[in-house]
Amino acid sequence: MSLSLAIAGREFPWFDDQLLADELRSRSVLVDLVDWKSADFRAERYDAVYVSSTWDLRQDPDGFLNWLANCEADGRVRLINDARVLREGVIKSVYLTAMAEHFGEDDKPEGSITPSRFFSHGGDAAHHTLAAAGISLSAIVEQLDRNATWQGKDLVLKPIVSADGHDTYVVARSGAPSAARPEHVLDIAQAGRAFDAIVQAPGGYGAILQCYQHGIETGEYSLVFLGNAFSHAILKPPGFRASDTSQRRPVSRANLPSGMLGFAEAVIDWATARYGDTAVTRARIDLISGERGPVLCELECVEPNTNLRSLDEAARAPTVSAYADALQARMVELCRHNMSREVLEQLD
Repeated sequence: MSLSLAIAGREFPWFDDQLLADELRSRSVLVDLVDWKSADFRAERYDAVYVSSTWDLRQDPDGFLNWLANCEADGRVRLINDARVLREGVIKSVYLTAMAEHFGEDDKPEGSITPSRFFSHGGDAAHHTLAAAGISLSAIVEQLDRNATWQGKDLVLKPIVSADGHDTYVVARSGAPSAARPEHVLDIAQAGRAFDAIVQAPGGYGAILQCYQHGIETGEYSLVFLGNAFSHAILKPPGFRASDTSQRRPVSRANLPSGMLGFAEAVIDWATARYGDTAVTRARIDLISGERGPVLCELECVEPNTNLRSLDEAARAPTVSAYADALQARMVELCRHNMSREVLEQLD
């Protein structure tokens, strides 16, 4: 079976995408590296469209969501990951609310979700956001303080649709955390203005408030899964918004903190139960160590940096091969699904 794939990113292809494309081409898969914003892109030319490095989608989330819909407008299922996974991954309030309901927000040995609340200008039940119009951030924080989990804690403020720490701040209430740069720390008055700007931004989806997690001060772990199986892990440098890729280092399975891999696997099990067994081909789970157990910061299924550059050459080659295996297997499944659907339509 001859397969064709579009790997969707930005104007200039990403390192990981190039490695993946080369591996798939060596297997006779026809691969194009495409800019999702290109007016020349036609999804119907491909058996599958792999959404990989569309890191500029935060600038036009509605445009991106419309682009996803257009990729399957002809009735053929071709998106990797599946469309629902991608939509909910863009509007983080949806999946984070569902995960909090399932795993809980109380720090515990088996793992938990970072306590989070979501706000938009008028509120949106479908996106699990509360109305922020006419309410000050100080009033919101006063209400949150009635819950012992939030009481007096430093907070994190960021947009619901975000990337690379853009417009992401610590709201300092107990003194500025040492792990945060001064330009990333706001007092409550400054945070109130930033909060209003986020929830009122045209085309935005609102703001997230989270409890600041001190585990970030020892580093955030990124665990990558391919085809629902653990692939590799990377430890980011300590610090809030510490995103220097040159300082990231691989961590072996054996050297992950106790319980972290087990919790990550439980997250993947949750995702397959919610979306389907083969809906998530590639995911990155970002975790920190809490006082009692692992705490999830994010389940990134839209555009995760899989950090292949951080692996040494000996580990990189088999990882790229496994990456291609997972994509190729999903492409074959999609082709078979679409062929079966078309046969049934002809019989009707």
